[in-house]
Amino acid sequence: MNKSQILAFAFLVSVSATAVSHGDLGTAQKTWDRYKKCDVVKDDDSKLINCTEPAIESKLSRPEKLKLLEFLILGYDFSELRKCRKEDRVQPTRPLATSQYFCMDVKGSEKSMQGYVEFIKEKGSAKIRALKFSF
Repeated sequence: MNKSQILAFAFLVSVSATAVSHGDLGTAQKTWDRYKKCDVVKDDDSKLINCTEPAIESKLSRPEKLKLLEFLILGYDFSELRKCRKEDRVQPTRPLATSQYFCMDVKGSEKSMQGYVEFIKEKGSAKIRALKFSF
């Protein structure tokens, strides 16, 4: 590795290792709770869309938004958010400086899984950009 590659690597490590404050987790948890509560209207498409819209990033494509709705429709049970720990199996491999990630557990119909939620700041609040977990 030459000197510029080492500096670039050090920069990436420092950007990806930014600390998450307790306030950020609290803000993300409020958005997450709002999203999870929408499962009560999962049988009515228009109500589900209206319910989840304030929690989901507005710039996502239609298929990306539908994927986030599908998790509620399928009845996945999500835990509270937490700061990701070393032992969490599913974590972002290339975290973006513009996003924040929090880990959670998912209970499906047959098994439990681990995953994380990616949030961005949009109009002063946290919005869900992506939801990832292993099957």
